[in-house]
Amino acid sequence: MTLNTIDFTRLHPASPNDSSSWPHKVERPRFLIQAVVINVLQPRISRGAQLGQSDKHKYPLDNDTYLLVGIVPIMKGDTKTAILDAAQELIQRRGVNAMSYHHISEAIGIRKASIHHHFPTKDALLDALIQRYTAYFLGLVDSIVKSKKNPAEQLLDYAGLFEATLSEGKQDKACLCGMLGAELSSLGSPAAAGVKRFYRENEARLVRILEEGKAQGQFHFKGEAKLVAAMIFSLLEGGALVARAEGGHKRLHAMVEQTLKLLLR
Repeated sequence: MTLNTIDFTRLHPASPNDSSSWPHKVERPRFLIQAVVINVLQPRISRGAQLGQSDKHKYPLDNDTYLLVGIVPIMKGDTKTAILDAAQELIQRRGVNAMSYHHISEAIGIRKASIHHHFPTKDALLDALIQRYTAYFLGLVDSIVKSKKNPAEQLLDYAGLFEATLSEGKQDKACLCGMLGAELSSLGSPAAAGVKRFYRENEARLVRILEEGKAQGQFHFKGEAKLVAAMIFSLLEGGALVARAEGGHKRLHAMVEQTLKLLLR
């Protein structure tokens, strides 16, 4: 699997002292762009075009793909969505215990009282955020499972969702529910239940891909598909956390390719 270089444009302005101001070039796995842009999401007006940016540097992902990678867009008149976006951005980079209403207030320039108006408690905010992220992520996965691609290609596209998150910006983000799962004991009951549901639903969809691959004679794993699905999901969630510290999305992609080789034997 080869890599290509694609121009990306930041959806919010870089600070004057930010030496990495956009647009700049970032490496993205080619299959990832195909999975997220072409095969998973139906083309719509790009968010870059919607915000009036030049055609030369349109943001290549779909209007709503920021829900996956956690990019904070420019929001006008939708305070509730802006709060959710900022919270997701903070959690995906720092973790839930390093995210506070003070941090959100600074990120989007509103008073903490305004945040409490929409989300009286942090638990309420997390519950809403997990529900939004889960619905969107599983929608992407369902599109992959329903596609006409063979199971091996579907598995690569699925892994591409995790690589998309890891490869964004400074390459320091992980799946929202992966970050929350690392601090599960500090979450309230609704949030913890939401994270566990996210895990179960993902593994159930991986089982479908694995069983179809085995039925077609493409995958040759031994044992229960449910356990193999749990192994793959754990590799992607845990691998993304490790790759944040060393190797980035290239390391995660290499692990995915090695796992696929084992399945195809």
